[in-house]
Amino acid sequence: MKSYNPSDFPVATTGFFYAADDTKTALRELYPYVDQGMKLANGTGYHKRLFANGADMNDVMLVGSPQQIIEKMIYQYEELGHQRYLAQIDFGGMPFEKVMKNIEIIGTKILPEVKKYTKGK
Repeated sequence: MKSYNPSDFPVATTGFFYAADDTKTALRELYPYVDQGMKLANGTGYHKRLFANGADMNDVMLVGSPQQIIEKMIYQYEELGHQRYLAQIDFGGMPFEKVMKNIEIIGTKILPEVKKYTKGK
């Protein structure tokens, strides 16, 4: 049996993702979908106080303005050294238009800045 060195494998993080003009708007718009998704997944919703912590730099959720998300993603990169991020966007019945808007924001505003920061690291 062949063994592998764990340090040879890439590290990934994941979490709920939602971008809007500001954090307050992002949290307000995302909450109903996360709450509904949690009700469907485990029978209970997502407590609003816990969800509000999503904007905190130490929380796994990437929710806020594109600039805030860039800063948080770079902070997480410095803390964890991950090479991949899996954005959980389509959750709890989020409309396709909102999903596509967030994918566009990731590709046009967030990813270029994160790639610029992490290039060569």
